[in-house]
Amino acid sequence: MLFSKFHIKHDYDRIQEIWAQLYCEKQHSFFVSWGWFDVWLAQLDEHANVSLVVGFENNQPQLAFFLGEIQKRFLGLPIMKQFFINSTGVALLDDLMIEYNAIPSLQRDSLLGDNYLHSYSVLELLDSNIMSPASSITFPGFSSLPNDLKDLQANGYYFENRAADSRYVDLSQVRANENTYLGLISRNKRSQINRSNRLLQSTGELRIHKAATVAESLEMYRMMISLHQKSWQLRGQSGAFSNRFLTEFHEGLIKSNNRQVEIYSISAGEHVIGYIYGFISQDGFLYYQSGFDDFDDNKIKPGLSSHALLIDYMAQRNLNCYDFLVGDEDYKRSLATDSNRLNWFTLYRQDKPTRMMMQLRKIKRWFNRRFCR
Repeated sequence: MLFSKFHIKHDYDRIQEIWAQLYCEKQHSFFVSWGWFDVWLAQLDEHANVSLVVGFENNQPQLAFFLGEIQKRFLGLPIMKQFFINSTGVALLDDLMIEYNAIPSLQRDSLLGDNYLHSYSVLELLDSNIMSPASSITFPGFSSLPNDLKDLQANGYYFENRAADSRYVDLSQVRANENTYLGLISRNKRSQINRSNRLLQSTGELRIHKAATVAESLEMYRMMISLHQKSWQLRGQSGAFSNRFLTEFHEGLIKSNNRQVEIYSISAGEHVIGYIYGFISQDGFLYYQSGFDDFDDNKIKPGLSSHALLIDYMAQRNLNCYDFLVGDEDYKRSLATDSNRLNWFTLYRQDKPTRMMMQLRKIKRWFNRRFCR
């Protein structure tokens, strides 16, 4: 396979054409859709070094991914080049947290979204002229690991992985339970939600409303940000939307009028208790972010009540899952019925820059143990 690199600005139309050939909505998540990357690339502008890498056979594109490149520095001096798949390598920009990442390819014999890792040799990719300058290549948020991992290690690659669970509700179980989600969770959590619902219903009926226009979505998005930031700042933390890039990215996503982007308000009578924002992906709902009102009565749980209502609503829409995405928060563990394992893994070449970086890591850990307790 021959690999070529495409410049984002100069080759934009060709990039869009190639992605349309390889992306499959049923197989790949919204996080690697053109709708996501179109807004992402426009938002990046000059903030990051990103290009598209395409693998060709017989002059036909077989696979593609966006490649972020950074130069790792120590005391201002460059020590190693690092590559990132479908992300930038810049922490502030990668706060978007791509999950269910994938390398779209023509090999669609697998139901896994990142089936490239099963259908091709990753070693062939890493040894290509485009990838060979990097001492490390990071694959963030993939649902599986390379099939040829043993070959990679035998050929001198060092492997690191951070795995995390993406918890979700299997909505077929909700439908099998007479469209009642609360019967699937623990008695304690069910009791908390029922009590919260009763208290909220004292002010009016609990209702869900989906934004119908771009203007309404933007208004609800801004209200969600206000509630989200207020809640986190009361806990002494900055909140996700303190990141301007993230805030403007999602505003751009809403303005793009993408049919997969949805935002909901949840109300008790005339009182809006919260907002939930997410994406329709592979016949499921990916819950991305939210903002909830604060109540003096701690028995009122606006977040739990809102999620439970929306889960039942999504089950009635005949979707397959309500995915909370990665996070170890208590509410995700207690509300979910199942989980998927996602991987943030990096492959290092056993070269001089990598050995230098590993030594610097050891020095940093020693320094922190010695002086930063």
